[in-house]
Amino acid sequence: MQSSSPPSKPASPQKPSRIRLLQGALSLLVLIALLAFPLVRRSSPLGVRLREALQGIFIPLSPSMAQQSSPTATLPGEILIQTASPLPSIASSPTVPNIHATQTVSSSPTIFGPSFWGSGWIILSLLDRDFYHLFAYQPASQQWLQLTDGEGDDLHPAVSPDGRWIAFASNRQRYWNLYLLSLQDGNVLPLTSSPHYDGAPTWSPDGKWVAYESYLIDLQTGQGNLEILIQEVNPSGGQNPQVLQLTSSKGADFAPQWSPRGRQIAFISQRAAENDLWIADLDRIDDRYRNLSRYTSSSVQSLGWSADGRWLVWNAADEGVQWVYRWDADSPESPPRKVVPGSQPVFADDGRVIFSILSTPHQAYLQAVSLDDGTYPIPLVLLPAAPKGITWLPNGFPEPLPNGFKPLSSLEGVFSPRGEIEQAVSQTPTRQRLRPLEGVKAPFPYIHEEAFEAFQALRQAVEERAGWDYLSRLENAYMPLSSPASPFFSEEWLYTGRAIALEPAAMNAGWLVVVKEEYGVEIYWRLYLKTRYQDGSQGMPLRELPFDLNARYSGDPMAYDQGGAWMTAAPSGYWIDLTELAQRYGWQRLSALSTWRTALNTARYSLLVQRNQMDWYSAMLELYPAEALYTATPVPSPTLTPTRTPFPTRTPTSTPTPSPSVTPRGTFTPSPSLIASMTP
Repeated sequence: MQSSSPPSKPASPQKPSRIRLLQGALSLLVLIALLAFPLVRRSSPLGVRLREALQGIFIPLSPSMAQQSSPTATLPGEILIQTASPLPSIASSPTVPNIHATQTVSSSPTIFGPSFWGSGWIILSLLDRDFYHLFAYQPASQQWLQLTDGEGDDLHPAVSPDGRWIAFASNRQRYWNLYLLSLQDGNVLPLTSSPHYDGAPTWSPDGKWVAYESYLIDLQTGQGNLEILIQEVNPSGGQNPQVLQLTSSKGADFAPQWSPRGRQIAFISQRAAENDLWIADLDRIDDRYRNLSRYTSSSVQSLGWSADGRWLVWNAADEGVQWVYRWDADSPESPPRKVVPGSQPVFADDGRVIFSILSTPHQAYLQAVSLDDGTYPIPLVLLPAAPKGITWLPNGFPEPLPNGFKPLSSLEGVFSPRGEIEQAVSQTPTRQRLRPLEGVKAPFPYIHEEAFEAFQALRQAVEERAGWDYLSRLENAYMPLSSPASPFFSEEWLYTGRAIALEPAAMNAGWLVVVKEEYGVEIYWRLYLKTRYQDGSQGMPLRELPFDLNARYSGDPMAYDQGGAWMTAAPSGYWIDLTELAQRYGWQRLSALSTWRTALNTARYSLLVQRNQMDWYSAMLELYPAEALYTATPVPSPTLTPTRTPFPTRTPTSTPTPSPSVTPRGTFTPSPSLIASMTP
């Protein structure tokens, strides 16, 4: 209740409140403009109008002015990461060649046209039907080139400093080795020849050495581990090249990236029980290795240097989003900065544009972001799958093109759509039918007739690549409507006949591991299946740390609360990516339910679905009429409110029933005539 007494001071007029309202509206406008300014392309009509409207508010600063105003000023779109105390380094002393590099920095105006890109190309390892091959994409003309083909996967391309060679890993000769692709004539030359796995090459600045990851076997324990080797490059052949071992730790060391300055090699290591970013200083012996992952708390992936060797980029997850981080090598103690969401980052030759991969649970896109103003100079390019390596070719290709290189106008003529399997024509026009799975053990070995060919193709591919018929036994395939579903599932895809549930016994035996992947608030699982032959002819070593779902039963309260625990080291041996192989034939994974930490079956790690771009209800209508999907909802009968009995009822005491009277026998009744005769 307001007081009726007048205030001690006169009430303020309405004008200052209007000023405050105007200031609040202006602050909101500035905030919206700050959020939208880096995201709007300069060439779009919206961006032109927005910049014209904001010319009187924002004054652009040149890079020199920004450096003078604040030594820690961030570029548009970058976020500063807080610093933590450094971790101790690990020292070793292998002999490393002395290499010196020249630094070249180019500058050009930020105009996203042919003059900006020049003759530069992006080299990617992309899925080509059944195998990964090398392709090239030019942002200026948006043209494609296919560089390799044939049977076998070609992964991890790396362009030599002189632009004449592309080093890559391939199993075209059954075992994983390194090869050199000549950009002058298209010939492929072997670089390594060993029965164990060799991959992820990176060039020294002078082009005379190559560092790469190699799977080495310990003769005493019989266990394998990824280590980094350095080998001399001699394309002309001749004597045996010199090979040096850079790392020798208990944890896996992989994905090396040689600095263009020549004296540092960045790599990823699991020596601290997680994927950390380490740098090896080749000029040091006692304190050679440094851990740079003290700034981030998630696993590091996909490293890359700028052309001048000043900036190092990588990607790591933060709250379900893969972010590209950038670190300044000239200021080793400075924290890295977030640049843009994405993975597998790589610099253009001038260091002003970063290419990366924007991934979703089922798709991958190629994107580019300008570090000058945070704009995207090229549209998103849809890829058939996440690439297995990406690099930048600054000098382009010679004219005319070698015979082995195939120009392409787009990717549609090369890649088949996901799940494009020859389907059998249904004989039932209204509803589809189920087909039995021959040789498959399951409670109900049936599957939808449109998913039958896709399952058979996946089963054959798994048997060829893993060496054993893993899909011959399923936990479940088709479930009839009479079978009860899990109480947590509102849409059980096994009812549709378009889903399969993998046998979990392989995970309990250690032949199947899962890797946790976060996409925002959704949790997905990537499956890796162990190969039968562990001689290097099948599969690849694991780079990622799996998530142990069975650790919830180990008695650790933390593991029980989190639904499992991360493994401290990747399991040894050779594995195939079962999730990626299933996606080639249209089998997609499902996200885990929110109760996956308490109920293991709701994690849905073993469930693969052949959606064919349909939702659950549409898939159900292919097998059942709509009337069978409607369940009668019981209507509760009205219940009267119970009334209280005022007094308890008393049952009267029962009275005994008297026994019947007995008529005496032989009673004489005189007749009337006799009575009359006896009367005097």
